[in-house]
Amino acid sequence: MPLSLVSRQAPELAIRRFGEWLGHHDPDVVSWADVTRDHCLEWLAHLTEEPTGRSGKPLGTVSRIQRGSGLSQFFRDTAAWQ
Repeated sequence: MPLSLVSRQAPELAIRRFGEWLGHHDPDVVSWADVTRDHCLEWLAHLTEEPTGRSGKPLGTVSRIQRGSGLSQFFRDTAAWQ
């Protein structure tokens, strides 16, 4: 897959995976306004431990950076849009 395509998909993938994780780990969150820094940090820690379906191993460093960056970009954009 070309790098440009991967980088464009990173925010969407990060948001989807974070939302799935959040729904499972804290179902009381019903709005993005309910998401805290601690939620994000717990999810990032989860990425270092949880095996993936494809390899059975946790995500590699580059993939974790992409997921974290994608989620960060989502929150930056959302704040800019108010």
